[in-house]
Amino acid sequence: MHLITVRNKIPCALVLAGVLAMALFACGCTTTPGGPATPSPTGTPAPTATSTQVPLEGLPLYNESYNGETIAVSPGERFAIVLDENPTTGYSWNATFTPGLVNTGKGNTPNPETAGLAGAGGIHYWIVEVPEAGAQQFSAVYIRPWEGVLPDDQTFTLNIIVGEVQTPPGKKVVTYTEADNGTTVNELQGSMFAISLAENPTTGYAWNATISSGLELVDDVYEEDAHAPGMVGVGGTHWWILRAAATGTQEFSAAYIRSWEGVLPGDQTYSLAIDVSAS
Repeated sequence: MHLITVRNKIPCALVLAGVLAMALFACGCTTTPGGPATPSPTGTPAPTATSTQVPLEGLPLYNESYNGETIAVSPGERFAIVLDENPTTGYSWNATFTPGLVNTGKGNTPNPETAGLAGAGGIHYWIVEVPEAGAQQFSAVYIRPWEGVLPDDQTFTLNIIVGEVQTPPGKKVVTYTEADNGTTVNELQGSMFAISLAENPTTGYAWNATISSGLELVDDVYEEDAHAPGMVGVGGTHWWILRAAATGTQEFSAAYIRSWEGVLPGDQTYSLAIDVSAS
């Protein structure tokens, strides 16, 4: 019985296939030989715009390569900070903004290269606006929230100078540290630069700075290091934002003192000579 059934169905299938082929030919729907069709061209998407629908495209992006750097931006400018993150590990970025920074949007998105893979990481982004001139800071620590901040946790800091200056917006501003103590550096008139020194006010010591008249102090800020809630004795960084206002040799000097003692022979000192030229 099964053999008879098969023999009866084969001719019908052949007839049906022939009818379909003739219909396709009549409609002009046959496949053109010569290889697969050329796919429609697609543009290269911005790092996170495709999956988040957040307009990051066109915004300056600052990532891990800017950690510890100082940048210059104009009042009213918007930019994005993007940091790698993998929530499947339990870690996430905990961010802090100084009062002059406005967080207008944030979110997470997978990396395009690893999207869809189990356990794959992604990107955490913040869209930041700076409405007024001044010196600001964005800082973040990569933690497991239930553990709090631990000494070995990864951190990120971005110092932001907001103002109309000769330094192009978005450009890294040169930052001088303890390693530059006693040296002479070169700056263009009108440019801005930063001096950053470690400080721990809980010891009673603080930097007392003297600035020559050809340097304009834009801002003077102390930022405490990231730490677990309730931790005492935490140090931080004292940084000065300066504009090279006048040509010639200018000087920044500072002494690390207890204010009630004045400058003593053994106190730590810092000096930086700045040769300011017109071009």
